[in-house]
Amino acid sequence: MRKRLFLILLLIYSGSLYASGSDIIGFGARGISMGNTGVSAGNDSSVVFYNAALLTETGNHLMLGTTLTDMYIDIVPFEGSTGESYGGVTNMYGLYISGRHNLKFSNFAFGFGIYLPTNRIHLERSFFPDERERFFTNKIHPELYGVRSEGESIYVAAAYRIFSNLSIGAGAIMKINSNAPSYQYLPSITKTDQMYLNLAAEEKIKLFPMAGIYYRPLDNLSIGFSYRSNTYFKIISRSYTEVKGLTQPGQPNVSEEIFNFQYTPSEYSGSLTYRFDDWVFTTDIVYEEYSEYQDSHNQKPVVPFNDIVSVHFGTEYTLNDFLLLRGGYVYHPTPVPEQNGRTNYADTDTHYITLGAGLKWNYEGWRLHLDIYSLFMLFEKRENKKSETAAEPVIDEDKYTDGLQSKNPGYPGFTMSGFGYGGGISLSIFY
Repeated sequence: MRKRLFLILLLIYSGSLYASGSDIIGFGARGISMGNTGVSAGNDSSVVFYNAALLTETGNHLMLGTTLTDMYIDIVPFEGSTGESYGGVTNMYGLYISGRHNLKFSNFAFGFGIYLPTNRIHLERSFFPDERERFFTNKIHPELYGVRSEGESIYVAAAYRIFSNLSIGAGAIMKINSNAPSYQYLPSITKTDQMYLNLAAEEKIKLFPMAGIYYRPLDNLSIGFSYRSNTYFKIISRSYTEVKGLTQPGQPNVSEEIFNFQYTPSEYSGSLTYRFDDWVFTTDIVYEEYSEYQDSHNQKPVVPFNDIVSVHFGTEYTLNDFLLLRGGYVYHPTPVPEQNGRTNYADTDTHYITLGAGLKWNYEGWRLHLDIYSLFMLFEKRENKKSETAAEPVIDEDKYTDGLQSKNPGYPGFTMSGFGYGGGISLSIFY
């Protein structure tokens, strides 16, 4: 009981350290408004997120911005299911600050970015009354939209211009992991009131690598490639138990549990940007390695997720010296396979439509950029039909035990659909 209470307290203490909202909608008003692109078209410090090599392509500046997103998700079990319907909203509100500065060494540049959530997200889950399920497969999990956006992310990177048209960059994403050791000693197996218990919690910074290349073969054509490692927040709970007379002194029984929260997959991106007169056209193709996805129990789902390819399109039009107009579109397929077995992950294909604008002006030697964006998300309606086979029985296997005892909770299935919208603003000061 003490160990369980300790884990709960540790989770509360560490609750703001999950993957950030930038992993879902992007970083910076300009990149988001252009369909979450920036691997070859970025021109501000948001490139620490998209492609660090582009740090050589912009001037020294600081950027401060905010992002606001509401997502409405409806989960409806089929008629005859023992599950409960769910309809709720997830809010992603956050602040970000980033900057870029030339280093003293020629052709070097440094950049950083920080995303800070400003609200706590709580996304309810629909349950099926199967009390036997140890790994909670009797729940519908909309976790891919939930607490992923609750925590801060810190990006640091540097870039070097090898030639006038070729740059490379590298950096790291900073996350926090926790170790929760506990030591228990019983001087007598019959006198539990004399138990000695020592609890501790250790948090350590973990770095996840990222890297990029930027190449401009022609004045109006740019190519970019980037890699961003998978990220996660992990808690390792290690318990040492020693009982006088039952275990050797100094050789306690050791048990360990690993909790892995909100895994974000590795991403490999390729991008092409073409400039024509006052127009900029760009596209990013992003390969996301969801096949390595791990749930909160540090295990792959019973049926592993699929790797996916998402397509991003963006455009920018310079109307005059002060005003720029932007738009974009993203198609993001679901990595979650058909949920026809014992798991119930709720996810579906998503369409993003983005619009935005930028204002530029000079003030006593300072260059100021004000960027805004708006976002609309559509979650396609998806049906998950459960399998009725001998290998996965859906009947009540033990009518004398409380709850439905089925190896396929959620039968005969459920649907998911929804939409979202949001907006944000950023101010950049060039010096």
